[in-house]
Amino acid sequence: MDSIIILIYVYMFLIGMCVASFMNVVIDRVPRNESFVKGRSHCDHCGETLKWCDLVPIVSYIVSGLVISAGAPAIHELISSVREQRNLLKSNEEGDV
Repeated sequence: MDSIIILIYVYMFLIGMCVASFMNVVIDRVPRNESFVKGRSHCDHCGETLKWCDLVPIVSYIVSGLVISAGAPAIHELISSVREQRNLLKSNEEGDV
């Protein structure tokens, strides 16, 4: 019975990562009037198209970081993303949006 509960938690975590990753794409592209449905994901610094292995949430930050040739460390991108999402949540709570 415990293994089923653990499996459910792992499944929920994986689904949550996918949803959060998609929401990050939407939050990143909508203000720049880019389509979040069409087109491949790309590096914001150099414009290089990301490989499929770079699109796996969390794992891509741990394993390869951002596009290596762009010279932008992954931790900087992660911190920037967290700050942007925190500010978005604050503005929603205050009724600015």
